[in-house]
Amino acid sequence: LLNVSEEELLSLSPADVKQNFACLMIPRKTLVCEHYLDESGLLKFARCFDFQLDLVPLDDDLITMELDTGFRDCFVDGDPSMLYDVACAILKLEAHFGMIPHIRAKGKFASQVVSMVERMQKQAGNDILGGTAPEIYGLYLIDRQVDLLTPCYSPLTYEALIHELYGIRANVFEVPFELKTKLDETWVQPGKNLKLILNNDDSVWAEVRDQHITAVATILQKRLKYIQEIQDSRKGVGKSSKVKEVSDVLRRVKELGNEKTLLGVHLDCVLKISTATQGSDAFREQVAIEQRMLWDPDERESSDYIEELINKREPLSRVLRMMSLWSLTAVGIPAKPYDFLRKEIIQTYGFETIPTLDAMQELGMITRVQKNNKTDREKLLKAFNLWHDSVNETHPNDIAYVTSGYAPL
Repeated sequence: LLNVSEEELLSLSPADVKQNFACLMIPRKTLVCEHYLDESGLLKFARCFDFQLDLVPLDDDLITMELDTGFRDCFVDGDPSMLYDVACAILKLEAHFGMIPHIRAKGKFASQVVSMVERMQKQAGNDILGGTAPEIYGLYLIDRQVDLLTPCYSPLTYEALIHELYGIRANVFEVPFELKTKLDETWVQPGKNLKLILNNDDSVWAEVRDQHITAVATILQKRLKYIQEIQDSRKGVGKSSKVKEVSDVLRRVKELGNEKTLLGVHLDCVLKISTATQGSDAFREQVAIEQRMLWDPDERESSDYIEELINKREPLSRVLRMMSLWSLTAVGIPAKPYDFLRKEIIQTYGFETIPTLDAMQELGMITRVQKNNKTDREKLLKAFNLWHDSVNETHPNDIAYVTSGYAPL
């Protein structure tokens, strides 16, 4: 990016150079970038500023820092510089909502962030943090490495499956398939894909986002039936009705008309996702093997399934995810299948996969069985309540419903 900026600025005419240029660095300037800009002569044309785009609110209960490479930076590349940005973001929260009285950490890097925050609090003093009564009682920081197992399981809730199959970016879902629900130009431009904003401002989404995929269609159909009853009630408003009564009914019908369209869109999405998951033998087999890897692992079955994925040239991420799941639940993969599958991956997907495999081994995600790697699986499952044989997916009373068995830590 700096090379592109350099080429653009150096190609300007003398008249253009008289303009003011600014270089915004997110989330902050680094000595390396400043040195490069100075050496290339770009500082003659542009001034550099920090742009701390740290906390981005996506919903009424969700804030993100959009640090996509944070895990790799810290755990693979050994670059913990993003921890400073996290600490600064926490301090900004405290400046608005008061000093958080209880901050706890689990994991090496989470502990480092807490140390940074405590140091920053002393430097900031009461002038910045002491004027506001605390509105946040506690903050819990957890390293992703504390629980590497949960992201490997296939999620089965509506929102998670949209993200898994099609992707959600900054709460926006661009629908990549044709919808049966008719939409006018107020919803989508001709020739363009519909873009749905997924947050709790949408009452339909708020109700079904965390529901198991098998329960979503029923909920949506009940709401559709209710809306149809409200719209039918318009026929009962006669000439003898009061003006206010008529206007209230018409206003309600118009509001529900938009909701009815939205319900139709979500029903189309649910049917598409259900076909790709519940209606797919391959997906059901994957979920079944994932579950057996936890409570009743079979070396031959796991090895054969992953080998089949490689032979079909399934996405590498899916292959590595299944290997990670097997390794983490079995505390390592036996040496023979480990070496065989590693060789198959390199031959099928190319030698560029070697650094990825080495990094995952170093992280402890895909490893060989060690002599002393023994664990009492049943005892651990019971102690941490990690597995549920019977799950109520329609009216869940435990977090295990999100995977139909495994309860994420």
